Amino acid sequence: MRLLPKRLVPARLRGRGDRGSAEVGVALVAAAVVAGSLVGTGVARTAVEVTDGVTWLADSPTGQVVEINPATLEPQSAALVGLPGQQLVLSQDRGRLVVANKVTGALTSIDLATLLASGRRDAAPGDAVTVLLDRGRAFLVDRENGLVASIDPVTLATRGRVWLAPKGLRDATVDGKGSIWVASGDDALTRLSWSDESLTFTSEESRTLTRVGTSVRLVAHERGVTAVSPSTGAIVQVGTGHDLVSAAPQMRGPIQPAQSSSSTLVPVSVPGRDVVVIVRDGAAVSEVQTGRLNCPRPGAPVELHGVVYVPCPTTGRVIRLGGDGAKAGPDILTGKGAPELVVDDGALLVNVPGNTKGVRVSADGTTTSFVRFDEKLQPADVDRDPTKDDEKAQDKAKKDREEDRDRPKKDPPRYDPGAGGLPTNAPEGPRPTHTTTRTGTTAPPATAAPPADGGGTEPPSTPSAPAPSAPVITDARASGAGSAAVTWTQPGAAASAYDVLVGGSVAATVSGSTTSTTLTGLATGSAVQITVRGTFAGGRTVVSAPATVTPAGAPGAPGGVAMSETARSRTSVTFAVSWNAAADNGSAVTRYAVSASGPHGSDAWSGSTRSASVTVACDAGQATCGTVSVSVTAGNGVGTGPAGSASAASSPTPGLPLPEAGATVVASQSSEGAEDEFDVERGTTLTLAPPASWAGFGGVCAVDYTGPTTGPSTVPCNATSLQVLSSRAAEITRRSSHSVTLRAYDPAAPGTVVRSATFSWSLIWPYDMCGTNGKICP
Repeated sequence: MRLLPKRLVPARLRGRGDRGSAEVGVALVAAAVVAGSLVGTGVARTAVEVTDGVTWLADSPTGQVVEINPATLEPQSAALVGLPGQQLVLSQDRGRLVVANKVTGALTSIDLATLLASGRRDAAPGDAVTVLLDRGRAFLVDRENGLVASIDPVTLATRGRVWLAPKGLRDATVDGKGSIWVASGDDALTRLSWSDESLTFTSEESRTLTRVGTSVRLVAHERGVTAVSPSTGAIVQVGTGHDLVSAAPQMRGPIQPAQSSSSTLVPVSVPGRDVVVIVRDGAAVSEVQTGRLNCPRPGAPVELHGVVYVPCPTTGRVIRLGGDGAKAGPDILTGKGAPELVVDDGALLVNVPGNTKGVRVSADGTTTSFVRFDEKLQPADVDRDPTKDDEKAQDKAKKDREEDRDRPKKDPPRYDPGAGGLPTNAPEGPRPTHTTTRTGTTAPPATAAPPADGGGTEPPSTPSAPAPSAPVITDARASGAGSAAVTWTQPGAAASAYDVLVGGSVAATVSGSTTSTTLTGLATGSAVQITVRGTFAGGRTVVSAPATVTPAGAPGAPGGVAMSETARSRTSVTFAVSWNAAADNGSAVTRYAVSASGPHGSDAWSGSTRSASVTVACDAGQATCGTVSVSVTAGNGVGTGPAGSASAASSPTPGLPLPEAGATVVASQSSEGAEDEFDVERGTTLTLAPPASWAGFGGVCAVDYTGPTTGPSTVPCNATSLQVLSSRAAEITRRSSHSVTLRAYDPAAPGTVVRSATFSWSLIWPYDMCGTNGKICP
């Protein structure tokens, strides 16, 4: 008897039981690049929940998926699914993996008991197609063709009737109660249920989403969903029992919401703004600036046990936030690479593709390092022939996979009503066709879908007309702020209309005679994927190959603006200004401008460097030049961005050297004569001879008087004369005494003063004795 290798022994026989819990919309993006991949209009699905007792992680650098033993936290088996470097997305539930290869578009269902592929189907490459697994059921969400289909989780073949969204499909998810929620292009949010008996979808309820713009992302809860719009910042919670409508001004451009969360704590990352938005208790909205927490361009968050975990792709860490937006614990350091978050049985696994180690975060917040990849572990090729020698089977499977990579791409999948793909909600509409390819195990015959009215049988379908050719994008480029110009051609039969899609959502619709358009309102600085979908006779649609464009905008505000005083005089102050590079937002920064202003003057600078020197005027008579403020802006081919700013106080005004204290400044005096005893004032001229230290003093020279003397309070320090008035106190005064002292001081340095020598003089006044001392006047 030949024993099965350990990696082929069913998981339940290796000491682990199926926990039987639902996996709601598992999607683990295992990208080898930093920053999340865009799904639809800018959503990266990198955080998943695994609740079936088996934890599988993707390792795109090797094209493998790896099983982690939850008891030992070590890799115990691996499977080869793709070629090295191909981006893989995992959906996992009840002993089965569905792997989506985002490069080839292939979907593969893997039996985890044997690690063999049991079914395959082709899908469009990229992020327009998502597989949702829930309680043993599987649903295919095709945003490109605007439909939701039930598929067999083993063979991946379509089951029953598909649900079509005539005006496009923005997003879809499954909540914890098994309800399927679909956001469509007509601003409707519809709750669907699937019947395994009738093989049809039923619309249970539908409501209109207001003020959501052109794109919507859905976050699943135990019951209900939260719809978030990166177009308008709108937040709408539905079906949770405490519905809400709110908004987050910073939630604009590409976003990365949590895939699922508690309805009372909903986190959404906005990478382009370095922000995480947290909706708490159905009302409070916090906008956390993660760039200040060493987490620029945050990835898709996870909410677990009331804590929000946010991966930081560019800094190799995961930060923890509370519901109020404050830090909720130390950062989890992950090393080089973009961390991905996996929820496993109440704990968080931090997976970093390409690294040998990962981090497990327990419910209490403690962390444990674990081995996530072992080169010695030989992976099983899911495409091998199990009836032949293992080594030869592995080699052949590898060769087949490489041939698949080199084979020309097939047309996008179509849905055939004869194979059970009749639209549930459009029985009279066009009936696309379905193709299932390379099924590893034979699928059971498709069950005929009952007619829409529930009676009779479906009439035989007529042969399909030849498939129309896909539009060919010939030019796609950035054209102005947040804009992109797209031009295409249409080989073969003409289309009746074209939809231009950005990230899978319709951004513009033009007539069949138009083959170019300009898209506006796009997020700047990040690449977006643009496709053109033609609509042809009979309602058939074909989508072009994608083109990638990075819409440009004006630069961001320069950060880290700093000022340092480099020179100070009595009449000016000079600052060196430096700053960090501004985000170019898709167009290279070509210039910077600095504007400086103070209480007494201003200055400006422009150039291409990230440092400048500015000088502003000061008032020499003031003790300080006050506070000087600077603003720095960046410019590119689109325009000038917002300013970064800083301010700094200038140093005190430098003091003047004071003249010699006690120096003789007044040399002499001469006074007018008094004509008679009735004169009470006499003009006096003081001759000044200031020494050099006084004559050259640039401050203030004040005059202090004693005796009955009046005159100017100040005099130029280099003056040569001073006019004063000398008076007598009373008519009987015979002699009066007078004196002056010059006082020199710097008005910018109060309290510092010197005085000259005091100059004194006296005057004789006429005196008439008549009427005094008993004298009798004539």
